[in-house]
Amino acid sequence: MGSIVRPLEVFTKESQERITNDTGAIELETRARSMRLKCPTAICGNIHGLSDFTRNFYKEKQCTLLHELGDNRTDLSACLDLLRAANAPSPTVVLGGLSGRADRTLGTLHSLVELQSDSSWSAPPPYVIILDGDNLVCVLRQGSHRFEFDHSHLTGTCGIAPICQSETLVTTDGYRWNLERTPLAFGSNISTSNELISEQVMVNTSAPLILTFELLSGSTNMTDPQQ
Repeated sequence: MGSIVRPLEVFTKESQERITNDTGAIELETRARSMRLKCPTAICGNIHGLSDFTRNFYKEKQCTLLHELGDNRTDLSACLDLLRAANAPSPTVVLGGLSGRADRTLGTLHSLVELQSDSSWSAPPPYVIILDGDNLVCVLRQGSHRFEFDHSHLTGTCGIAPICQSETLVTTDGYRWNLERTPLAFGSNISTSNELISEQVMVNTSAPLILTFELLSGSTNMTDPQQ
């Protein structure tokens, strides 16, 4: 995965592909009009649900509008498909998706597991990192992974949890409480309130796995994009 160093860089560096669903487009509109945030490069979802005022604004900004309504797929999955078609570099950063309705949070995690479990990739799929005001979350595919962390943006508190309905054996290094081919399963054993004790971490898993990390308050400046 390389380095996860400074979450703030997500907002200060130029992103070649910036994709949102229709709900995100509405939330971004005021800030995009005032040029406090860059416009998305594409909007995917219920485009017909946007007002003419909103649609015309994004069209003027050369934003691609793609109407897609799928009963069996999440908006996030559709957005990730667009990034795949654009050959966007890894990692992909998802802003939000962890708060509000619990079923939508589960849908967010499902989209990431779906991506990491897709066998049609000719190379390993890109890492996807979810950021909100409190958390950094990623789903790992089966295999061995190494990370580097800048602890100045993390509290150190973290978690490791299974997500698939299959045997999940996990080995780690760099945590306060490491695992050694430990079977993880809900109703049996998961790792919460663990702690990072090293800037370098290794995780080996036999099935897709969720990693969670608590961010220090204000690390992402997500509550005020002017900062």
